Amino acid sequence: MDGAISRLSEIFFDEIAGVTTISLANNDLTTDQLNGALLFLARPGYNGDRHMEAVVVDTTASSIVIADASGDLAEALASDGRPIADFVVFAFNDSKQANAPTYQTQGTWTSAPSYASNQTTFTDADADDNGGGFASWMVGALLVPDVNIGAPLIITATTATTLTVAGDARGVASNGSQYIVYAAPFTDTQYGVWQTDAHKAGTRYLWAGYRYQPPQLGWFLAESYGFGWGELAGEGVEEFAQRGADQVDHGHKRVHVAV
Repeated sequence: MDGAISRLSEIFFDEIAGVTTISLANNDLTTDQLNGALLFLARPGYNGDRHMEAVVVDTTASSIVIADASGDLAEALASDGRPIADFVVFAFNDSKQANAPTYQTQGTWTSAPSYASNQTTFTDADADDNGGGFASWMVGALLVPDVNIGAPLIITATTATTLTVAGDARGVASNGSQYIVYAAPFTDTQYGVWQTDAHKAGTRYLWAGYRYQPPQLGWFLAESYGFGWGELAGEGVEEFAQRGADQVDHGHKRVHVAV
C-alpha cells in the first residue's frame, strides 16, 4: 500500500495499548486486509533512525493499526496528529497477528542465533502459532535476519519455527531482531509456486491494484498429446492461439508460447 500523505487524515498513538492508528481520508481498505503486513517508513535526511518498520495488527476500511510500543513511529509519522510523512506497507506477513494469512515471512527472533557444523540457525518460536510457520519451499529464498543491518543470506533449511543458513551469521542478528524473508519474484508466498494470476489485485501487490504479470515458459507438446488449445498430429502442427508472440517449430513438433 502506498501511504502518501494525501491519503491520510490523522495519526493517533495509544500509549496504554502500545499501538498507533493511522486514519485514512477515504475507505480505501477492507477489514483485516493488511493484518500481518509490514509498514515501512524511510527518512533519508534524518539524523537518527533513517528507516523504521512495524507490523500491522489490525485493518478497517479507513484505518491501519500498527504495533508501536514506544510511540516512535507515531512521532515520525505525525506532528500533533497531523500526518507529515509517507510510508509503504509491504506484503511480508506475520502470521501471529489476528486474522492474518498463515504463512510466515516476517517477525522477530525469540532467541539468539545458534551456530554448529558451519551453519547458523535462527529461531522464531512463535512463527507457527497461527497454524503456519516457515515452509520447506523457502529453501533457496533470501533471509534478511535483521532489517536494520540488511545482510541477505540464502536459506538452506527450514522447520516450522527455524531458518538455517550456511556459515557463521551470528553477528547479523540477535534476540528480538526484526527479520524478513524474500520469496523469488512472482512466487506465491503461501505455497511457493509460480503466481500467474494476471488479475491478482489488492494493496498487497502494486500501486492502484495493478501487478506485473511474468512471461510463461511455454509448453512442449508431443505427437501423442491432444490439448484443448490445438493438436499435434501426423505431418503437421495445428497452432493454438495465445496472446503474445507465438513461435512454432514444425520440424521438432513444438509450440512455444510467450504471453
